Amino acid sequence: MTSLYDQTVPVLTTILKTEVTLLKKAEDFSNENGTPMSELISARLYPDMYPLSMQVGVTIMFSKRFLELVVGQPLSVDVKEYTLDECYAVIEKTLAALAEVKPESVNGRGADKLDFNIGKKYTSATVQDWYVSTYLCVKFSCLSSRIRLLTVHNVSRFLIPTVFFHLTTLYDILRMKGVPLAKMNYLTHFLDGLVLC
Repeated sequence: MTSLYDQTVPVLTTILKTEVTLLKKAEDFSNENGTPMSELISARLYPDMYPLSMQVGVTIMFSKRFLELVVGQPLSVDVKEYTLDECYAVIEKTLAALAEVKPESVNGRGADKLDFNIGKKYTSATVQDWYVSTYLCVKFSCLSSRIRLLTVHNVSRFLIPTVFFHLTTLYDILRMKGVPLAKMNYLTHFLDGLVLC
């Protein structure tokens, strides 16, 4: 059975490394084609969606909230529109914090109970425990409804899907703006260490 640490820290690390790879491709595109990087960093898929820099900001927010609430590392996060340099800096800082996490500091936190707010709709999640019998609820002040999930379900049903959503949206914004990305640009860090046939 995969440990809670293995489901979180390496995955969040890989997502952030992928964001750096995609941002570097965007920077190369900007330099080669004269498209201002500020145009790319502020681009949105749709007017009511976050711009590219906020896609980075949200993945950072969730990574840091995970570190704060599950690992106990107090980290402040300012979710805002970032410049390219700020994106790189906040990702680097978060990667450094993730690198310090020891498996036992995550795997031993399964019994913690914390408040968890999500979106604008209330969700009563009476989830059958098929993996861990403890609850984890995480509180995000920017969200407005409450949900209670088992630790593993918080990770597998909310945290990881959320950061993947924002990573994918970052990729999609760059493709929409013409940055020449391919699936392997997205998958490169996820495939690190695998032997491909």
